[in-house]
Amino acid sequence: LIFSQKGGIWKIVNESDDISDLNKGRVTELHFAPETSVIEGLLEETTGFGKTPDGDPKSDAKEKYYIVWPTSPLDIYANPGARDGVNVKAVDKIQVTGDEAAITALLNKKVKVTGKIILGTGQHHFTRVVIESSSLEEIK
Repeated sequence: LIFSQKGGIWKIVNESDDISDLNKGRVTELHFAPETSVIEGLLEETTGFGKTPDGDPKSDAKEKYYIVWPTSPLDIYANPGARDGVNVKAVDKIQVTGDEAAITALLNKKVKVTGKIILGTGQHHFTRVVIESSSLEEIK
């Protein structure tokens, strides 16, 4: 069993009776957009507090958003020649954006998300990095 702490709660993120599956706990290296990335993991809905345009913390709105808990930690690197050269390491959760109907249909299931990874710097971003999904499919 491989455990990870998610939102303050310890959860099983991978289980197997095959010793070769221990490689799934190793870091996966990906790159930021424009490269397309594929992430596998558990898809869940959670809530956060979004900022208001005037920046008043007393009126922050509660927002639902979707995250994938990857089957292994992610290191996300800047593309060669990128101006900012930002690298984000040890990512254990990533916010998923895209077709909300497709996302909600797969909640609480293991999924494969294909899309472009960006830094989570926007007003409605709740994780360090975000994947803008172009497709989602259930892993059976």
